Amino acid sequence: MSRGLLARVSRLLGRPLFGTFVVPKDARVDPALFSEEDFPVFCPKCRYALRGLRDGLCPECGRPFERAVLLVRQYVFEWGEPLWRRTRLGRVSRWCVIGGLICVSILFLAFLGICLASLLILATRGFPPPQKEALHEQTFRFVWACMPFPFVALLLGGVLYGFCLRRQAGKRRAVIAAIRAAANADEHRSSP
Repeated sequence: MSRGLLARVSRLLGRPLFGTFVVPKDARVDPALFSEEDFPVFCPKCRYALRGLRDGLCPECGRPFERAVLLVRQYVFEWGEPLWRRTRLGRVSRWCVIGGLICVSILFLAFLGICLASLLILATRGFPPPQKEALHEQTFRFVWACMPFPFVALLLGGVLYGFCLRRQAGKRRAVIAAIRAAANADEHRSSP
């Protein structure tokens, strides 16, 4: 009697609740539905790209793998893993953001240096001669002229990362839809 009750409770918990779908831990999808080009999988131990390999052992570390299980694990359960580790576009966006931040900090330090040098000259000698004043003005203008470039890099990195997130979310939805379709097919076969 307890086994029957346990089976009913597990079926009840596996059904959609308030419009959500609970993905079981042992869920699998048909790997033929997902191309290796669009849905690459990686070894969970060494992160080796398992493109073109059938189920078996990872050639890098020897860990056994099944593509059907890895698709669910990597696109549904491990979805929160940083995208710059998983996709080329994510890595490009990361370097755009890092480059932009480095440029902003260098330009800020240059601007601060110009301001401090001007204050130091004013404090020690009074007003600078016209040549030095022109040099400070040119340097100041150069720093201000360079300011848009790091912000464009930061904006580009943010846009690329958003595009990458949107793309990954679409892949996640596709895998969940395949799991849901397989669960519905199993439910229709088991019901009298």
